[in-house]
Amino acid sequence: MYKMVHYGRRKPYFDFNEILELANQPIMQDTAAIVKVTIPESVYNQLNHLPLDVRSLKSGAVTVEPDMLDIFNESIIHIEHVY
Repeated sequence: MYKMVHYGRRKPYFDFNEILELANQPIMQDTAAIVKVTIPESVYNQLNHLPLDVRSLKSGAVTVEPDMLDIFNESIIHIEHVY
């Protein structure tokens, strides 16, 4: 599952079309959904911002590491199933 993360009322950080294109690749056939999540900026800044799959996700990506899952999930302001 891929998440488009943004905080507050700012524009989402990641391009939906890039995520959708990646999700439609054969290697990602088990991807069940794409969700858009709004979280506080302070939590967003704690996520792993190392570049992943820069050929497909040119606008960037973040990873919620296992030790951040509880903090991330508890901080969700809004969540929306977008695909």
